[in-house]
Amino acid sequence: EWMKDNGIKHLVYKPVPHIYHSYPCEEDLYALFRHNAVLVETNISTTIDLTCPLPLDRGNKSGMSRALRAGVSVGASSDWSAYWQVLSAVLQERHGTSPVHTLDEIMLLHSRFPDNIKLYTATAHDRVVAGVVMFFTPTTAHAQYIASNDDGRELHALALLFSHLRQEAAARRCRYLDFGISTESHGTVLNTGLLQQKSRLGGRGTLTQVFEWNITH
Repeated sequence: EWMKDNGIKHLVYKPVPHIYHSYPCEEDLYALFRHNAVLVETNISTTIDLTCPLPLDRGNKSGMSRALRAGVSVGASSDWSAYWQVLSAVLQERHGTSPVHTLDEIMLLHSRFPDNIKLYTATAHDRVVAGVVMFFTPTTAHAQYIASNDDGRELHALALLFSHLRQEAAARRCRYLDFGISTESHGTVLNTGLLQQKSRLGGRGTLTQVFEWNITH
């Protein structure tokens, strides 16, 4: 009624995925259904339920062992500049793109939410070879900006880093560890290799969706 009274004719609505709910609450989805909203986009993310986590596959277990033997160390880091160089180089080489956030922007966000936005890296021979930016909510630890350079891939640094992050998220009493979406072009293109990589870490699919509603007056 408020939208009608204010001349709004079209609504685009992205529901909060259930893994981020502090309590079950999907009345919005029912209301959209009742008013004939149309589902226009579905993306698939990969999520671990930390209350009953699936095991890592043999490849990741082997990779963790190799990384440990090679002296790779993982943990929280404050060296945003070094990691943004790694991330930017990987994105440019593989996808011809740059990070959505500049270094200054992500550091500003971190400064405003220091306990919720954190950088974790893997280092070898005192150099950053892989990393991930974690966004922590009360229910979910969300991984974003995941990258590994050539040395990191050879050393299987991400396998060791994500094993550490599973423990970190559980210690913070998050129920879920979410690796983010593996889709492009509004969900119509599936990056199967990326999805398989995340699934092998013990995650399974959760959805993010977008609805559109033409409001009749």
